[in-house]
Amino acid sequence: MTNKTSSIQQILPQPAITTNNQSEVIAFYKNEIPSGPQGFYIETILRDWIGNYEQLDDFNNYIQWLFPNRTPGQNRHAPLLTGEDVEQICSSPELKTRALEAFKIMLDFLGMMLQEDSRTFALTDKYFERFKTIISPRTSMVITRILHFLREINQEQVTGKAFKIRTL
Repeated sequence: MTNKTSSIQQILPQPAITTNNQSEVIAFYKNEIPSGPQGFYIETILRDWIGNYEQLDDFNNYIQWLFPNRTPGQNRHAPLLTGEDVEQICSSPELKTRALEAFKIMLDFLGMMLQEDSRTFALTDKYFERFKTIISPRTSMVITRILHFLREINQEQVTGKAFKIRTL
């Protein structure tokens, strides 16, 4: 290995491993470790944050924990998604359910909900109130991150190219 290659590898973020030799992504999704730097467990987020728009708006660092990607984002404490993480999430109904529940929280934050068919979105009665959230540049980055993650874990049914949106 050349010095140049070695230097590049030192610059690139490396997936963090917890003490029981699993990635931070999996440990977080199993509710074994909190997100960083604020320290929220996924079960707390899934249980307490739906409809809590102030909380969702105030703490942005949770996004990269709920929807990890292979490329780093703005939260330097967030782990990177690996191929092994994807395999573990895809093979675990519990972890896939947590990912879908996190997606539902973000849809609610945007004034939408996932219909029972898991292919159709509906606008909620809070859509007009939440519309200002949707039009911010930051939100488009968040939506892109969410869609990348859901595609990685084979949730194409909710990330397909043609969404149907129904009004209530």
